[in-house]
Amino acid sequence: MFRAHINRLIRKSWCSTKRVDMLQAHIDIFICFYNLDYLGGLSPT
Repeated sequence: MFRAHINRLIRKSWCSTKRVDMLQAHIDIFICFYNLDYLGGLSPT
């Protein structure tokens, strides 16, 4: 699921992202979206 939703990772190689910080920013956006949309904004108890 993770690889399927991040366009940079769909390619066969992880070498498509030249800057690690930009990949991390994209991953952070995915995590935020996943937590809000798929988990319904659940908070830990």
